[in-house]
Amino acid sequence: ESILVFMFFTRPASVNFSTNPQDWFWAMIGTYPVMLMQAGGQEYALVIFLQIPAMLWVIFGYLSLGTSISIIPAHRELKRKGAYRFVRHPLYAGYVVSLLCVLINNMSLYNIAIIALTYVGTIMRIIREERFLLASNPEYAEFMKQTKYRLLPYVY
Repeated sequence: ESILVFMFFTRPASVNFSTNPQDWFWAMIGTYPVMLMQAGGQEYALVIFLQIPAMLWVIFGYLSLGTSISIIPAHRELKRKGAYRFVRHPLYAGYVVSLLCVLINNMSLYNIAIIALTYVGTIMRIIREERFLLASNPEYAEFMKQTKYRLLPYVY
């Protein structure tokens, strides 16, 4: 997360960013509910074999994105290399897998609801972000053709 904080403080100004309240709403729902998760439950050592690669993928995504990071849809430099060669939203992909691991180790109905809300927020966030980027950045349509999948190759 230190990488993320550094990138936020060193990022350039965006060319354009969304002022649509729905975009902001879904960005918040896809980002912050996980802070409400409750710890506890069974620790499964095998889960770490999935969680470590997921977090390494997130770090790879951060390094690939550089200082173009944003919570709300914003038009900054379009990234096509690194993790962005494989999926259009590698950070979200890594977080989806990592949060599933956290849920497995902290299983409760409450945490399932929190993760479900976050996943819905993430999917809506992707849809709204791509809609914004298509409207504000003509290069994004070409990127979508080049990198066909949003989160998981051959699936979504």
